Amino acid sequence: LWLPSNAQVIVPFTQRTSTYSPTTKIYNIRGDFQMIGNTNLTLVTYSDDGNNSSDMEYVDVDNIPGTLNSSSATLQFSTEEDAIPECSNIIYAGLYWIGRAHSGTSPNTFMAGGTTANYYNTNTVNGYTLSISSTTGNPQTATYTFTPLTGNPVIFKLTTTDGEAVTALTVQIGTTGAPSTLTNTITDSNSGPGEDFVEATLNNPYVVNTGTNTIIVNNLRASTDNDGTTQADGTFRVNVSSGGKILDKSVVYLKHANDLNGYDQITAADINFTQNIYYPTNSEGNMFSAYAEVTDYVKQYGLGEYTVADIALNDGDDTSGTGFFGGWGMIVVYENSKMKWRDVTIFDGHAYVQGSTTVSYELPVSGFRTAQGDVPIEMKLGLIAGEGDRDISGDYFEIIDLANNWVRLSHDGNSTTNFFNSSIPAPAPRNPTLVNNTGVDIAMFNIVNTNNYIIDNDQTSTRFRYGSTQDTYIIPVIAMAVDAYIPDLHAYISVTSLNGATVSPTNSQVLPGGEMEYKLDLTNPSEPITNAKIVIPI
Repeated sequence: LWLPSNAQVIVPFTQRTSTYSPTTKIYNIRGDFQMIGNTNLTLVTYSDDGNNSSDMEYVDVDNIPGTLNSSSATLQFSTEEDAIPECSNIIYAGLYWIGRAHSGTSPNTFMAGGTTANYYNTNTVNGYTLSISSTTGNPQTATYTFTPLTGNPVIFKLTTTDGEAVTALTVQIGTTGAPSTLTNTITDSNSGPGEDFVEATLNNPYVVNTGTNTIIVNNLRASTDNDGTTQADGTFRVNVSSGGKILDKSVVYLKHANDLNGYDQITAADINFTQNIYYPTNSEGNMFSAYAEVTDYVKQYGLGEYTVADIALNDGDDTSGTGFFGGWGMIVVYENSKMKWRDVTIFDGHAYVQGSTTVSYELPVSGFRTAQGDVPIEMKLGLIAGEGDRDISGDYFEIIDLANNWVRLSHDGNSTTNFFNSSIPAPAPRNPTLVNNTGVDIAMFNIVNTNNYIIDNDQTSTRFRYGSTQDTYIIPVIAMAVDAYIPDLHAYISVTSLNGATVSPTNSQVLPGGEMEYKLDLTNPSEPITNAKIVIPI
């Protein structure tokens, strides 16, 4: 199992299992894993070494007007030992998506591609009529009513005191509907003469969709003068987003090129369930990561091009300097009888490294078992990471060797001193195919293990270490495959005679009391085996 050892692992890394095999944490198979993915944001003015802190725009390759962002990648399998990819059996498929959409508070549901504005008493807001009224006294309740052309009004009530405190914030559907409490944070207040007010920002912005149009209520402001005046000093108002598309960090859309029904909605089961995985709204740089199992869908459509659309992202220029990013990755575990035996395992969680610091953290892993004997061990690693910049070095990923030394890793698309650098080095086709994926790393590569100096025979554990001196990034998932310990005993059983005669079309049946002669051929092409047992059922 995976054992985190530091506070920067926000969600502990655990071995990901399938709903179809919940107790299988290590896939001991003739086969391998494959990892594909792409970025859904890119630079308005693209360059190979550009930074995503500059102006960003959506990648949208699907030619469907209804999507804001989309990108694709093609699933391919290995042909080692003349394996036929189309004959491989898909065991498991998991979809991950990552992103950063806001520099300030980052709600899990928000509107992108629209406009956000403040509205006061008696306004029309994207097809809704807004009215604001207030009681007098202390405390006082301000009522914000959005009335659609058809359907029930949506009514918000904000109760405040002259001490600039919020004592209640509720919403109800219709004048007789039951009120529901909305969690909020006071984000602004003022006690100046004639301007006393308090502003409550919803922790989860509320989607109003009772009419033909959709709006999102972000925050409400009320006077604390306690005189019931709603317009004179402009302190009663509501902040609304409209005219765009609602995006949800826990939802994306998946489509195979051969799926004539269009996109399937893919939902991380519950954003409060930490292993699906982490959605910060005002911490850890607002970098989120999400997961959903898609085994059924990938088994149905198999190899070919997959497109993922509408990750919860914003385009534009992030004035905070960190930048917006977003993309997706898919991990598929498959078996093929011609391929080598491997132990394949997937670990996911949410590791966060803050920028402009000198830090390093360990991730121990155990539970696999490499091949015995004196044979070379191959090890393949796969990672998905977010926010690593091409032009900021100092970040690294390491593995411990047998001499207890840390070995810095790299692949064809990065370096040992800038491991997380927005690279996707996989040879599989994808659209777009960019060198600079502006904050999205999807890497799958073999670890150089000359003379088994890092991973040896009959080894069951190792340790990784990641860190940074400058760059900030997240790691939501790591996959690995090692040459496995499997005694490869081959047995061929044949019947050589029946009742003393050669088996033939006219002598192919044996009756009770008859005599059968078997021939058993055994070969052992791998390591020595002790206590082998051959069972021949009759």
